[in-house]
Amino acid sequence: MNKEMYLQELAGFYGENKVVPFIGAGLSIPFGVPDWGKIIRIIMEKVNKDFHPVIEYELSAKNYWKAFEALMRYGNFTEFDIQQDVCTIIQSSITKNIPVELHNYGDLGKLAFKTFVTTNYDGLLYNFIEGDVQFPVDLSTAQVSSKEFFDELNYKRIWCLHGQMSNPGSIVITKEKYEILYRHSRYLNLFSLLKESNTFLFLGFSFDDLYIQKLFKLNKDIFNKPHYILLENPSNEVIQVFRDTYNLKVLPIKVNSPADYAIEIRDVLNKIAEFPTNKQQINSCQKSHKSDGIINFKERQNSLWGVPYKKNPFFMGRNMELKNLEKALSSQDIAVIQAISGLGGVGKTQLALEFCYQKKEEYDVIYWINAENVSSIIGSYEELASILKLPIKDKQNNSITLETIKQWMQTNSNWLIIFDNLTDEEILRSFLPNVFQGKVIVTTRKSNISSLNSPINLDKFTRDESIQFILDRLHKLDDFAGDAKILAETLDDLPLALEQACAYIIETGISIENYLKRFKKFKDIIIKEGKPIDYDYTIATTWEISFRELKKRNPVALEFISICSFLSPDKIELDLFIKASDNISNIIVNKISSELELDKILALLREFSLIKSHEDSISIHRLVQLVIKNKLDIEQKKVYIEMALNLILDNWNSMRNKESKIAHALTVVQHAQENNFCMEKVTKIINLLGKLLTNLGQFTKAEELLFRSLDIDMSLYNQNHFYVGRDYNNIGVLYTSMGKYKEAEKYFQKSIDIDRLYGIDRIDLLINFASLRYKQGFLNEAAHLYENIMGIIREQEPIAEDEVLPAIYINFSSLLNDLGEYEQAKLYLEEIIDFLESSEIDDKSPLIRAYNNLSLVYESLGELNKAVLNIQKSVKLTKKYLTEDSMEMIECYNNLGLHYYRDFEYNSNTLNPDKNKLILAKKYLRKSLAISEKLVGKGHILQNVTLNNLGMVYEALGENIKAKENYQDGLNILYKNLGNITHSQITTIKYNLGNIIFKLGDYHKGKDLLLDVIEDDRKIYGEKNIEVAKDYKKLGEMYMCQQEYTEAITFFEKAFNIFESTLGPNNYRTLMTLQNLFDALLKNSNYKKAKRIFPKTLEGAKILYGENSNHVRLLKNLTI
Repeated sequence: MNKEMYLQELAGFYGENKVVPFIGAGLSIPFGVPDWGKIIRIIMEKVNKDFHPVIEYELSAKNYWKAFEALMRYGNFTEFDIQQDVCTIIQSSITKNIPVELHNYGDLGKLAFKTFVTTNYDGLLYNFIEGDVQFPVDLSTAQVSSKEFFDELNYKRIWCLHGQMSNPGSIVITKEKYEILYRHSRYLNLFSLLKESNTFLFLGFSFDDLYIQKLFKLNKDIFNKPHYILLENPSNEVIQVFRDTYNLKVLPIKVNSPADYAIEIRDVLNKIAEFPTNKQQINSCQKSHKSDGIINFKERQNSLWGVPYKKNPFFMGRNMELKNLEKALSSQDIAVIQAISGLGGVGKTQLALEFCYQKKEEYDVIYWINAENVSSIIGSYEELASILKLPIKDKQNNSITLETIKQWMQTNSNWLIIFDNLTDEEILRSFLPNVFQGKVIVTTRKSNISSLNSPINLDKFTRDESIQFILDRLHKLDDFAGDAKILAETLDDLPLALEQACAYIIETGISIENYLKRFKKFKDIIIKEGKPIDYDYTIATTWEISFRELKKRNPVALEFISICSFLSPDKIELDLFIKASDNISNIIVNKISSELELDKILALLREFSLIKSHEDSISIHRLVQLVIKNKLDIEQKKVYIEMALNLILDNWNSMRNKESKIAHALTVVQHAQENNFCMEKVTKIINLLGKLLTNLGQFTKAEELLFRSLDIDMSLYNQNHFYVGRDYNNIGVLYTSMGKYKEAEKYFQKSIDIDRLYGIDRIDLLINFASLRYKQGFLNEAAHLYENIMGIIREQEPIAEDEVLPAIYINFSSLLNDLGEYEQAKLYLEEIIDFLESSEIDDKSPLIRAYNNLSLVYESLGELNKAVLNIQKSVKLTKKYLTEDSMEMIECYNNLGLHYYRDFEYNSNTLNPDKNKLILAKKYLRKSLAISEKLVGKGHILQNVTLNNLGMVYEALGENIKAKENYQDGLNILYKNLGNITHSQITTIKYNLGNIIFKLGDYHKGKDLLLDVIEDDRKIYGEKNIEVAKDYKKLGEMYMCQQEYTEAITFFEKAFNIFESTLGPNNYRTLMTLQNLFDALLKNSNYKKAKRIFPKTLEGAKILYGENSNHVRLLKNLTI
């Protein structure tokens, strides 16, 4: 009984235009739009399965907000990541060709509702509304301020409360955003204005929908009069709760199958609209967009072809884009507009043209419009109206062309109109009706036209496409693919530039090779004057309009892209400009004063497709850079080159991506050198580059750069200048890393000699020299040098930005750890960690290294739990401040793997050593190797360390063949990069390789390798060095295995004497070697000598194994 009464009440409100449909997700279900549960479960697949139960628990309670929070927490997603995924999932799930009887959007669209409110993102309703309708309004960006805002409108409007898919960031997925949203003035104003004289009809919601409950609880004052809701099979208790608690009158609908849902809602809507007063309004609404005298083109016999360009016989590729274009335009939706956006010269017009020719027989009308300006569009419309024999003047001789064409578009279908090179979104809106029956293609350089859904963003050719285009265009065989590849690379795969080059080659008859020579020499002229066949623009002129508009709308944007033109085209980090110092330019510092100002500039550059945006960086086409540079005079170039140099210098430590840092530095240095600008800054950057490349193991490039800097500084200054000394110092560091210790010592000495002339002691030089002595194995001398450095440091007041201080502490602590001074090493590392964590140093690499080194110290102390905690801290810091794929992460995973190996080794004397530790060691070492191969390619010199460690793990696992393979691979990498020289890293791997070969039964070869290592280590470190002592000890162990005890005793004694004299009597290496010597003496029946060293051996065993260990008990029970 109540339902019939409610229907009559609604019918009365409807007759007065006072019903506002409030639409929920249920109405979109027939189109395949997934519910929140399904969406969340799809995204959940990206999350570690260990966390799935947590998310499923929230889903079972239908607490979608908490489920989304769990996704972000456990999947390490940002809110925007989730919003984008939601849009993608909905978009890919929608099935649009649904019969009208299976859904209710068509029913709503036919009726005379003037205002719609929806929480849906999918935009489906818009496609079915008849009459004049405005594009759906995202309430998060709209302004709602007065009742007149609604009363004065003569078209229908859809209010999207929770955002739209065209703007993923607007979508509401968190409880916090939801509650903020419904307390915002825009929402309060909208509901206040609507509820004054309107009644809401809720459709597509369920009785357990938390949204409805929250909405009414948050807005009790607004929803203070009855509204209506359609509910599926509600109980009497539910009806009462909705009436008493939420002031909602329930219209029950009986649903036994999914098809019943649409039928029941349709029945309700029809009953509301059945009253006579309502029929008149419906008819007037449906007729509002029709007009007498409009010709239906289907009645015409001949098709219309209005494309002014010939088919391009050399069009190639773009198959995916053509398929996407066809898919978009084959949609049964009305008012389909498909945009093709992209940089000028990328081939937007050619793609649209090819599509027109491919579909020539499928459309009754295909018409091409030059959309660069209003006058050209008006001229095209007048021509089209004339061809269609449509009226273009009214009785008063006023032009009615626009209205006539719009009406024709509304009442005719199977037409395709191309708006080529559209420059303004408002122009498009004014020339199209809100609803039309045909299809529209828009080509535009602007990528941010809001009314165009999902534009096809056309990019340059792939390299393979470019090569094939050149070969086809020039009728060349595959033999010329090499030259074609170089040409494609030179022109950065831009289709217009490739066509221009091919046209020039054809016209002149020269070879590709000769064209490249001419381009290198005369590229400024070729860019400006070279014109392809059948095209009105050159490379330069195609972007000239964009540059002029850019300068007019925001001159700072032109300044910005001009600076970028002197950097590498890819991965230009945006933080470079946010953190710019006063050195950059008043223009940049004052006008790009915040992220918001930068966002405005980026939006404008993206609008003209002059840049491509990535998460934290942008890229720019090489030829765009070239055209911009060609427009500058010599003074302007100097200004922008100096800005670019300062950008690199000011942000060197904070630039996270080392690959792009190198590329940007090399590019700006090249520009500065070509123009002979700012050479002091050039050599400063070259030295920074040299140090970075040295750390990355790119020794050849580092050597070339550092000697280039030396040549420049020698020409600018005298041979004893401070900057020359700086060059010598960095060359010394390079040669230290290359293992060329004598060369390194020579250049360090040259640098030291220059410093003495100035009466200074440069800390970085002293550190580098100490590091050299450390690597040469002169540990005590190196320690003495570091102690002197620490004395100098203590006399100075360290500053937060000091980059040298961490290197001193970290390197010295490593040395102390090797010397067995574990507590002192720990103290230094803890001190530098405190300093780094409280300082403002942007570069987090030293802090990561400090935690890594502290873990090694804890391992030496036997505190393995603390060791692994510190490595995990370094991993966490790397992920937070750098990336998973970074050089620091390579070191972290390598150390983590090494930790688990040492953990196993430390407990290997127990009855059941945990081999799972070795499995973990292998896992992390392989991860380290995988990242390294991804970043720098397979076979890089830095990988030898990880391969050596992997070999040790496989050896401990008893997989000796795999161990040998890893050792051999590491050794081959070193030989490839360094040559067959005497080098410490080579001897390290040869040491392990000799041992494993010995284990595999080739005793002769194994011992020979180790004898080679001893010889090399003597040359590198000297006779009395601990590295030589390690070799002696290993050789002694080999002789023990072959029961050649006399020889074993000889080498154990040599090793023990060196360890005792260099590391002290209580160092673990000294004590272990003493145990080996005692064992060899016993087995060789040399009891007299064994008895003499027994007291020392016993005391050493107590230190090594503990007073109550089995080893000590066995020694005590010996009778010698």
